[in-house]
Amino acid sequence: TLMVCSGLYLVAALLSLTIREVKSESAPSAPELSTRSLTKGASALPVLFLLGVLFWTAAHSASASMWPNYMKTLGYSKTASGALWGMAAAIEFPAMVVAGSLSDAIGRTPLLIAGGSFISLTNLGYVLLAGVFPALLCIQVLRGFGFGSYTTTAMTFATERSEQQQRGSKSGIFNTMGNAGSMLGTFLGGTLVQAFNFQVMYGVCAGLALTAALCFLALRYRDRKQAAVAMST
Repeated sequence: TLMVCSGLYLVAALLSLTIREVKSESAPSAPELSTRSLTKGASALPVLFLLGVLFWTAAHSASASMWPNYMKTLGYSKTASGALWGMAAAIEFPAMVVAGSLSDAIGRTPLLIAGGSFISLTNLGYVLLAGVFPALLCIQVLRGFGFGSYTTTAMTFATERSEQQQRGSKSGIFNTMGNAGSMLGTFLGGTLVQAFNFQVMYGVCAGLALTAALCFLALRYRDRKQAAVAMST
């Protein structure tokens, strides 16, 4: 398995060599690196958005890291566990296409809110209904839509809040918060299971994802309020 993964990464790296960046004829000169320029990207991204990224990624990482162990305690085979996770991944593909189109039509924050809400309901379903296989199938479908709604929209939101020459720094800040959430989630997953049980851990995941949804909801309210003030002046 590890050799297959290594081969796939190598193929991806080789394919990336064929990508050519399109630059405008009037491209600005490279900005000078400084502490001020490096922190500018962070200050330009809304704090509510960055907190939402942190909480959402923490919930996802904790949930995913303990999934195989949780399924084993419920009596599911490795084949069944893998098939369930694969089904969620298969749902993510069309979900991302739909989420991308919807975000263009109704805005980015509604899809971010949906991503947090669906993942919260998914983890709540793991607490209450994971032992019922038909219900678990439905939960995995919900997880696919939650994952697709968030991942399609979050990076787009981050890069849209910048000029072209600043998109790299903002993407870096976005991914830094995502990695911080991933580390937090991985730590919380095993720690909570060892200290309590799987139900408590997935309950915490549901709370983290709900907190992310509330952050995105507050962000949408703030943006709409600022837009209304700007239109009135």
